[in-house]
Amino acid sequence: MVETFDFRTVHSVDICASPPVVFDYLTNPHSWPEWLSSSHVIEGPARPLREGDTFSEEWGSKRKSTLRWTVTACDRPLSWAAETTTDALGPIIIHYAFEQKGNLTRFTRTAHNPARPQPVNEELARRIDSDAIVALANIKSNLEKRRPSID
Repeated sequence: MVETFDFRTVHSVDICASPPVVFDYLTNPHSWPEWLSSSHVIEGPARPLREGDTFSEEWGSKRKSTLRWTVTACDRPLSWAAETTTDALGPIIIHYAFEQKGNLTRFTRTAHNPARPQPVNEELARRIDSDAIVALANIKSNLEKRRPSID
């Protein structure tokens, strides 16, 4: 039996926009290159995706690869999940949660890699966290420019 390693990151940001606005922006993967530096070209429907929808993403910083995603859960405007499998990293599951907090939406992004062929070292974990913090700041900025207040 081949040993694998479980890795999960969870990051949140409060955004001054309603949960449906935040949900619709983030569950349309065509928005991802606007806020996620490792996401480049998206092919698939240009709309918020629903359970069963599929799309592909050109992904990577140094070496680019194509990820083929399937939306595995969609409960608008509360939660959304998608999954892909890569040869190098194994399965990757992303889960988005949207919670109204007064006039803000708390967006929480969980990235789960349950069967990595190698563990994540401290340097890589720091880079992943740093990239996630930048991505969430980009999301907040992009949405608050579009919608300065909650609906």
